[in-house]
Amino acid sequence: MTAYFAFNDSFWAMRLARFRRRARRLGGFAWASLTARQGDPLASALTPTAWGFVAGWFGLAAAHASPAVLIASLALFVPLCIAALIDALYLVLPDGPLLAIAGVGLLVRLSLSPDEIGSFLGAGLFAYAALWLTARCYQALRGRAGLGGGDPLLFALAGLWVGWDGLAPCLLLATASALLSVLLAWRRGGGVRVGDPLPFGLHIALGLWLAWTFGLQDTW
Repeated sequence: MTAYFAFNDSFWAMRLARFRRRARRLGGFAWASLTARQGDPLASALTPTAWGFVAGWFGLAAAHASPAVLIASLALFVPLCIAALIDALYLVLPDGPLLAIAGVGLLVRLSLSPDEIGSFLGAGLFAYAALWLTARCYQALRGRAGLGGGDPLLFALAGLWVGWDGLAPCLLLATASALLSVLLAWRRGGGVRVGDPLPFGLHIALGLWLAWTFGLQDTW
């Protein structure tokens, strides 16, 4: 029994230490991106994207968002930032933040417009199918994956949050942000090459955030 508890204590201590290391790295990368730290080409290339997340709060402030909107926005902002940072560093969108975005999105829609929940779910399904099909077509034509498996899921969640009207702005903002980051990485000597992986989920997260904060909060 003593050995069992000792093993559990050691297991959780290791997990906690790993979590702290990951949190420090994510926090350091976020700060490096916001400050355009020299010597870190990836962070400096993502500086406009990082400040785009900050700009969303200015949009909410300018719109005199209600407390309900601010709470919903914070509940979206936190997992979006975590997912974006992990995607930027590890090229993967983790399940935990995506599930949080989905759960809060359903609660928001059920409280805001329960009669229209079918429309928002339909937008999410369409968004997933569109990006999934695009990825499959690219892979068939080029022989390599063009999008990660989490990118269509995140775009589907964008449909749940912003509906049909917000999907096009979300995708346009994501594409513009991705192109700008590639251009900055190339200009600053980031060694960008054709075929290099791009954390597009990070930019979808920004597109969703800005489409939400500047687009549909006035429906509350």
